[in-house]
Amino acid sequence: MVTKTEPESSDFDRETALKGFDETKAGVKGLVDAGIARIPSIFLHSQPNTASIQSTPGHTESELPVIPTVDLQGVDGVKVLT
Repeated sequence: MVTKTEPESSDFDRETALKGFDETKAGVKGLVDAGIARIPSIFLHSQPNTASIQSTPGHTESELPVIPTVDLQGVDGVKVLT
């Protein structure tokens, strides 16, 4: 069972750790095959601040996307000219 770990201290250099992980060419499958017991710190992110998430300017959250409809009635009987 994999347990979640807390991110490293503030002096943790995520970029260097990520480059090191990339250079191993093992990928996530390599971690699983190695039988890791904890999620590496490079994969942990703090919770996003949902207050900072905004909808697209000019749109409200209640708007639904417009999906055009296509009338396919009679398609089976129509021959396509090539």
